[in-house]
Amino acid sequence: MCIEFFHSEVINFLNYHSLFTLKLDARTNFLYENGILDEQSMALSKKQIYNNDILDSYKLSSLIRNKYLENKIKDITGNDIKIIDHPDSEITGVACISCRYLVFKDYEDSIFEICPVCDWQTDQLNEDGYSKLNQSYLTSYISTSLYKEKVLQYQDVYIRK
Repeated sequence: MCIEFFHSEVINFLNYHSLFTLKLDARTNFLYENGILDEQSMALSKKQIYNNDILDSYKLSSLIRNKYLENKIKDITGNDIKIIDHPDSEITGVACISCRYLVFKDYEDSIFEICPVCDWQTDQLNEDGYSKLNQSYLTSYISTSLYKEKVLQYQDVYIRK
């Protein structure tokens, strides 16, 4: 049996699942490292007032493929689901210049940002294809084995242009 859900319902479930399964030490570290707490206090980090700060950090991108999200739900609940809105064919965004996955919502979102797939930081390449921010030539970067491994890991998560 396959249960139908809206995309927003799946995203909300996965966000809350991340919140509820976060261990106390990881919660404390997150709040401290992000400047929300001034000290690494487990007693303070238990407080509900920090839940929204944690939830905000787990916002999943609307550019993630439905099949990936459906599989995540199956892994967690054991249930087969189908997302009935937000088809992959309607996913639009800006592709990373390096890996060509649609990972940025728009051009402004991509400026100087680091790609969540391949870790390439968006900037202007010089005429030889050199990136000052990445301190590398784009062609050299995409020929590394680490780059290729990262790109393969995300083939089911994002759409490649």
